[in-house]
Amino acid sequence: MEYNPVDRLNSARQGMGIPPGKENRVMIILDRWVKGEITVMQADRELEVAGVKLPKSKEGD
Repeated sequence: MEYNPVDRLNSARQGMGIPPGKENRVMIILDRWVKGEITVMQADRELEVAGVKLPKSKEGD
């Protein structure tokens, strides 16, 4: 299964892979995505820049 940016963002929403001290930044990015202010790819990139370790793909599907 190829990586899906929406799955990655949903993982971040559940608090996965968020470095300590970055929680507020991540919530701001996700909030902007949910409101439609930024696209899923923009949010994905911003989370990467913020240092969030999101799953690249799901193995074994």
